[in-house]
Amino acid sequence: MAMAVTQIATATAALTWMFVEWGLKGKPSVLGIISGAVAGLVAITPASGFVDPRGALIIGIAAGILCYWGVTVLKNTLGYDDSLDHLSQQRWLKTLAGDTGLALRSNDLANLLTAARAGLGLAVLPCIMARGAPELVSVPTGIAPLTQELWLLFHRDVGRTPAVRTVIDHITAIIKQAKAAFLEERPPVASG
Repeated sequence: MAMAVTQIATATAALTWMFVEWGLKGKPSVLGIISGAVAGLVAITPASGFVDPRGALIIGIAAGILCYWGVTVLKNTLGYDDSLDHLSQQRWLKTLAGDTGLALRSNDLANLLTAARAGLGLAVLPCIMARGAPELVSVPTGIAPLTQELWLLFHRDVGRTPAVRTVIDHITAIIKQAKAAFLEERPPVASG
């Protein structure tokens, strides 16, 4: 019986996902059918030894509908962990997302980049980081662009030594030259 209900729930979830997608988007997709089948397998596995075929049908329908909703509605925004709510990029993202909510919260830009590259939703990333991922596109928001101050901290006494002062000046010059890369500005064109 466990094998039969596993097959029933898997097929039901695949068909449910297909019909929901077909009804909402106008056409089903093979990826959607496969996603529904996986959702059905995951949903029935803990219950496969305890339900009859009717229960498998119900689990399959629920898995197909809920997982489709999760993938199409719930996943639309990626953001920073709540512990970073004080950061300007988190406040900016919450302004942009409004009541939509955030589907993934992370305190690591690499995780957000990976999630965005995997198609899990929108992410606020530094231009210099996102530029290395050609599959990502910049999304116009209608909100004032996010700005972030950069601070170079050093102890006052150490900053007076010639070697440290040279390093500080060099880092400052590099950051000023790279401003266009950080802000997605075009570098000035040399005339002549």
